[in-house]
Amino acid sequence: MKLALQFLVFLVFLSCHNEKKIEQNTDKQVTNNDVIETKTTVIKPSEKTTGKISNIDVGCGYTYRLRGTNIDLSIPKKREIDQINSILQHVGIPMNFEYYSANIQNAVATMIDNKRYIIYDQRLFNYSDKLGDTYWNSMSILAHEIGHHLSGHTLNNHGNLDDELEADKFSGFILFKMGAKLSEAKNAISLLGSETDNDSHPSKYKRIASITKGWNEANAQRYSSAIPPSPIDDDENYQITKFYEKDILSEDMIHYVNRNGNNYNDYEGIIINIDKEDPSGNNIDPYHNMLVTLELTKINKEQYDEDRKIGQRYQFNLIDYYQGDRVTLSWLEALMVPGRKIRFKSFYIGWDSESFTYVEKKKR
Repeated sequence: MKLALQFLVFLVFLSCHNEKKIEQNTDKQVTNNDVIETKTTVIKPSEKTTGKISNIDVGCGYTYRLRGTNIDLSIPKKREIDQINSILQHVGIPMNFEYYSANIQNAVATMIDNKRYIIYDQRLFNYSDKLGDTYWNSMSILAHEIGHHLSGHTLNNHGNLDDELEADKFSGFILFKMGAKLSEAKNAISLLGSETDNDSHPSKYKRIASITKGWNEANAQRYSSAIPPSPIDDDENYQITKFYEKDILSEDMIHYVNRNGNNYNDYEGIIINIDKEDPSGNNIDPYHNMLVTLELTKINKEQYDEDRKIGQRYQFNLIDYYQGDRVTLSWLEALMVPGRKIRFKSFYIGWDSESFTYVEKKKR
């Protein structure tokens, strides 16, 4: 058993070589100066019979590249069926590939006769899960191969280093959605990856970085809604596009802001959501107050609040804005809708509230 495990570790060299130009599913062999094209063929397995892939020479492998190989195929076990179904449920798309088990010490995404396949070795899954003491290792390998298909890497079956990193990023992204910790998402490639770049795969350190990036992106989206599209009137010319203190603040609020100096923030952002409510809890008329959620796209001056970052979302208020004239307010209300990009200045007014002191319409 120990010898077998050492042999598997020895085989952990990542592939997708692109050493020569290959016509899809065709291997050109030279015999007596004649070129013979050997087509890759698939005989599907069943419950009672073994299938076969003949002359496979293309695809994106996880541990090594298959070259001129004939492979016996078996139908998948329930465990692998459940794993693949779970991944696809979290991706949210139907299955568009077939998958089979084979004794290849590998997992490979490939395309044969315009059909997508994933071929994997159950022994590799069992070994990696036992070695890492987590089922997330085999999940990570499967997610990586599924990522190749979803990213279109197998359309010509020619892999490259960027494709591998893209599939790794997908693996990290989807494993977060499935509930894996970052350490669990990285574990398989930490155990099986190579120390340095080779002609088909980046080093495991670069691949870990891509997995981490995907995992972090999924984590950042956990509590975030999508950015709305631009409003349908975004290209129209507004009669009023800039709104100043006198347009959006009461006289008392203007005096308060002016008494407290120049400690305001100056940002640009996209409106994510508008809630009309009483942000202060003081029973202010809810029909004339807005709680505005924005994603920051630009910081125009040194921040009063230095913790804010571009790409993050924050809430700002319009309190008692109804005191302005009705024509100005009608343009303001038309402006403040989800998807609109605005430049704005804000000032902390207490009650855990930060009020707009200036709003300007911007085009996305």
